[in-house]
Amino acid sequence: MTFDGHKSLMTLLARIAECACDPCFALNARGCVTVWNKAVASLTGIPAKEMIGRSDGEHALPFHGRKEALLVDYALRPELLDDIAGSGVRREGDVLVREECFPGISGGRTFHTRAAALIDARGAVL
Repeated sequence: MTFDGHKSLMTLLARIAECACDPCFALNARGCVTVWNKAVASLTGIPAKEMIGRSDGEHALPFHGRKEALLVDYALRPELLDDIAGSGVRREGDVLVREECFPGISGGRTFHTRAAALIDARGAVL
């Protein structure tokens, strides 16, 4: 896959996420926030311009108030899920699914979350 093809794909996916009504964000292979849609900005009260580029687990702060692995982290780094049975995470094909309570969101609302890694033809995370 060429860099231009990769860049075009990432732009397309970011635009699709921006149109989604559900809260949605994406991390790149290094764990850096690349997409923070309007719905997640509304939910967290944090605009995209303040989240894009954040890394080192900072994407978890609006949800947990601390750097704690979210489902997206498990999708990017499956080795974090040593015991998938005890984690509440289940697989639906290549997608990870879990009910998660976020104390940082409206007093601790529970959400049905889904996460998956986007993999190129060589098996590398995009």
